[in-house]
Amino acid sequence: MSEEEVTDAVLPSEDDQRQVAFDILLEAWQEALSVGVEPDIMAQTAIHAALSDMVDFHGEDEVAELASGLEKRVQYGEFSLQRTQH
Repeated sequence: MSEEEVTDAVLPSEDDQRQVAFDILLEAWQEALSVGVEPDIMAQTAIHAALSDMVDFHGEDEVAELASGLEKRVQYGEFSLQRTQH
């Protein structure tokens, strides 16, 4: 693909990219579970992989700042599949 074609290419929106990434991760997650990986081990490994990649891209300080805000987001149920009242 030429540089002009890359410049003219329509990239998927961030929302579309997130959906594709989510679908791929869910498929990999299910595959790991199907071969006996425990859900907690899968979750810890996914978090480690995500944070490691983010540190490489954004640096430790920026990722530490992001991580410091996760406590409240978890407490408010942002990551809960079954919402609870707080």
